[in-house]
Amino acid sequence: MKYPKDICSAIVQFAIKVMWIVSKRYDLAFIFGGAALSLLIPFIVMRQPSLLPLIFWIWLLIFDGTHLYAAYSRTYLDRQFWKTDRSLLLWSPLVVLLPVTAATLYLVSGNIRPVEIFLVLAQAWAYYHLVRQHYGFVSLYDRKSGSSPDTHNINKQAIYVGLWTPYIYFLLSHPINRKIAGLPQLYPETELVSGLKIFAILFSGAAVILLLVHHLRQKKLSPAAIFTAICIALYSLIFYWVAPMEPFFARAQNVVQSFMLLAIMMTLFHNIQYHAIVWHFNRKKYGDPAFGFATTLNRNFAVYAIAAVLFASVYVAAAWSSTEYPSPFGRIADSAFVPAAFCLWWGLLFHHYYLDQKIWRFSKTRDLQRQLGIAV
Repeated sequence: MKYPKDICSAIVQFAIKVMWIVSKRYDLAFIFGGAALSLLIPFIVMRQPSLLPLIFWIWLLIFDGTHLYAAYSRTYLDRQFWKTDRSLLLWSPLVVLLPVTAATLYLVSGNIRPVEIFLVLAQAWAYYHLVRQHYGFVSLYDRKSGSSPDTHNINKQAIYVGLWTPYIYFLLSHPINRKIAGLPQLYPETELVSGLKIFAILFSGAAVILLLVHHLRQKKLSPAAIFTAICIALYSLIFYWVAPMEPFFARAQNVVQSFMLLAIMMTLFHNIQYHAIVWHFNRKKYGDPAFGFATTLNRNFAVYAIAAVLFASVYVAAAWSSTEYPSPFGRIADSAFVPAAFCLWWGLLFHHYYLDQKIWRFSKTRDLQRQLGIAV
């Protein structure tokens, strides 16, 4: 096989036959392009670490909190959704019992350990949520492109292996994670950590090679393949390059302060993609007054954005009240466990994770198939 020739042929096929979710410009800017913004943040922080707290709060308000609202904009605000999925809307908020249980165990025992264990499990669910959304876009592009089951399976294996491998390396190798888990301390320069990193990078690289070889043999470089490669590259850079340098906030006193840059980098790509797909869905669907507030609050992007920021203000207030994060200018308040803020903050996040995995089932929801233009 003459790979240079095959690469050129695949690029031509990509340029001619791509089936975009929205359009070439829209997809490249908002579904692919968020990765570039995620990579820009560490360069700013490395140059001026004192800006990290300010960037963190801006991200929390403009991107992270608003993407929670995006899910509610097509569920709780949709009058028709209440008719078809009432039980989901009524019972899903019970996930708040998970942080409530952790907080209660702490208050009863006086031991912070239940909260620490909860945070480890919460972080894992948060990352699972990110990986599943990225896979969702791969699935969408495969459906749009009419990919074969074999090709879709290769894309699926590549994105799961390529994203979980660096994350597991991060969990096992970073000194802060090892301290929380009660494992012996290892430092980046030790042979065990270096060997583990080399093995993980090779494993991630194998996922990319498997992906590219398959698509080059097909002589068709699909959007799903390119998107998968971008995801693997981004998260590899996050966990193999940036994570070992954390904490960037020099006065970090707890886990969340130690990993603020990672939180931004991991989630910003996801936030932008989520808004892109939800806004596309909403503007296609909500033109009829029969949908209630969903129509009113989606009549144009300015209204959608204002409503999202207002909702995000509640989310930011919960984070601020938790006393876990420094002020935008780096001042650290007297830290104290605030059960109400803790439960509201994690309750909102968990509710988003759970609701999201129920409302984006392309193969089972005809409304999604119709609005996104996919066939099952």
